[in-house]
Amino acid sequence: KYTNVTPEIMNIMGYEEINIDKAITFIVGLVGEDNINKIKLNGTSLNFHISNTNKAAKAEDVNAYFVLSQQLLETGNLKFENSCVKPEYYNFAGLGATDANPKPNKFFSNYEGQLAQVQHLKGYASVEKLNEECKDQRFELLNDKRGSATNAADLSNKWASNNSYGESLAEMYNQFHNTEVNPELVNKYKYM
Repeated sequence: KYTNVTPEIMNIMGYEEINIDKAITFIVGLVGEDNINKIKLNGTSLNFHISNTNKAAKAEDVNAYFVLSQQLLETGNLKFENSCVKPEYYNFAGLGATDANPKPNKFFSNYEGQLAQVQHLKGYASVEKLNEECKDQRFELLNDKRGSATNAADLSNKWASNNSYGESLAEMYNQFHNTEVNPELVNKYKYM
C-alpha cells in the first residue's frame, strides 16, 4: 500500500517511472469523461505524452510522477484554460509565464517541452550538470539557485509565487499514487 508523502519528502531527483495505465486512469478521473475533449495535447495521445514524460525524466534522473503531477497542476489538468500558455507551445509547466510580464517559452515538440521542464526542475534540485542538451531557455537564471529546492515544499515561492505550491503538488502526487488502474478507461482513452 502506498503511504502518502508530505511536500518535504516529495523529492524531485531520483527517477521513478510512471505506470502509463495508472496515469491515464488518474487523468481521465481528474478531468471527467464528459470533459475529456478539453484535454489539449496538440495532437499527441495521452499514451505518447506520458511515455515522453518517462523518457524526459529518465534522461535527467528526475521523478516522472513529480513531473506529471506538476504538469497537471500548471495546466489545469492539461486543459490550458484561462492561461497565457497555449497548448501549441508544448510548455507544460508554465516556463516563462511569470506573474509580472509573462512571456511563456515555446518548444518545438512534446518531448522538448517536457525535457525543458525536467531540466528546470533538476536545476533547482541539484548542482549536477545536465545529461542532455539544454532545452530549458531559463536554465541560466538558476545559476545562484542550483540545489536550492530538492523537494516539493522548497518550490513554494520559487517555481510559483504561492505559499502552498508544494502542498498542492504533494496532494496531486498522492492522489496519483492512490489511483487504481481502470482497464476500461485505459482502453477507451489511451490513444485518443
